[in-house]
Amino acid sequence: MDSLLATEATDSATTVATVEKPGTLAPLETWTANERMRHVPSAEWMARKLDGDLRKRIEISLTSFSNIVAGDPRRDSAENEFRALCKSIEKLCDAAKNKHHNGNNHHGDVASRIETALANAVAALRALEPTAFGRRNPYHYFDRSKAEPVYAALLAVIYHIEKTVTLVRTIDPDIDARLLGTPIP
Repeated sequence: MDSLLATEATDSATTVATVEKPGTLAPLETWTANERMRHVPSAEWMARKLDGDLRKRIEISLTSFSNIVAGDPRRDSAENEFRALCKSIEKLCDAAKNKHHNGNNHHGDVASRIETALANAVAALRALEPTAFGRRNPYHYFDRSKAEPVYAALLAVIYHIEKTVTLVRTIDPDIDARLLGTPIP
């Protein structure tokens, strides 16, 4: 019989001692060497979007909102939505700065609160380092990238802007023409 059974004694001369090397660890990643996440736009693009297109939409909506008389029942729902928009802009600023806002900026007027929050959020987005922002964190950090919450906060701002435009559209039917930049006859 030429086959060996597991219970048979083996000849020590015929067995080859195999010494395994200890497992080598995978090399550690660096943040700058990781690829950019394709689903997150750059911080510079987000700042331009917020300061340009979104600011224009907000200002046009606020202009139509300011024309509502104080006794109009539609004013309360629109004002509540503008306050929610202001909170979402403040959260965007907090996500970009990576710290929490106290929410007490002492402005009673919604328009001035939104203007202050917009200026702070644009400044916070422009202060982000463009080379590191948007890159995936190294796997051994066990942490999410900072870019994903910032982009999610920007999407929340866009959502609230669309809700305010929808509410203001019931009050001012000509808002779409102003948003598109066409003259109103």
